[in-house]
Amino acid sequence: LLLENQKRILAGTDAGVYITTLKADRWLKWSKGLPLTIISDLETNPENTVVQAATFGRGLYQTLLPEPGKKKKEAVSLEEYS
Repeated sequence: LLLENQKRILAGTDAGVYITTLKADRWLKWSKGLPLTIISDLETNPENTVVQAATFGRGLYQTLLPEPGKKKKEAVSLEEYS
């Protein structure tokens, strides 16, 4: 899911949700308010402040998106997924 006005990308995976910027070489695991389960679909509101995640067998979750530029310690290298 590309958040064009914030130049960020969200990815729903079988291990939760990950976030990156268009220029970054790392994906950050982002799970605040979301379960660690298979994410089958992601949607945002028009302002890109809230994300809704559809999960496999756990229902629908909604939470606030992290603020652009906010740092997080847990990062995953892109090479780990290539």
